[in-house]
Amino acid sequence: MADNSENDLTIFHQNKLPVQWQAWLRHTRTAAPTIQELVQEEKRRTLVQERAKILDQEWEQLQKAQDNEQKELDLLAALESAGKTQRDKMESAKSTRPSGTGETFSPGEWNPTSSRRK
Repeated sequence: MADNSENDLTIFHQNKLPVQWQAWLRHTRTAAPTIQELVQEEKRRTLVQERAKILDQEWEQLQKAQDNEQKELDLLAALESAGKTQRDKMESAKSTRPSGTGETFSPGEWNPTSSRRK
């Protein structure tokens, strides 16, 4: 047979008891909660859960949009840096002056001129 302890009303489950009843049973509330109050609290709880679900969906959409935007920016930055390195290589090949230091050093052209005699 299946265990019906969750449906058995004689077994106390603290998490299933409304907060208003818990407060009354602990003597932190003077009057017992009314049916209308419990129904109103249940409506409020479902409204809050619906709003939280909507906010979560909006947050997910915002995150997806930001991720897509970031991917586009990364792609543009990669293309720009690739174009920049191509331009740098072309400029360094044309340059007559030495450029860079260390591993990036590239010597400039040297065209000796004939010396003048005096």
